[in-house]
Amino acid sequence: MWAMFQKYLAVISYRQSNFEMEH
Repeated sequence: MWAMFQKYLAVISYRQSNFEMEH
């Protein structure tokens, strides 16, 4: 359960950083 939560946060932060770089 905790691993899934960390994985979810990693995906969110990764997508946010990509979004900021694209724009």
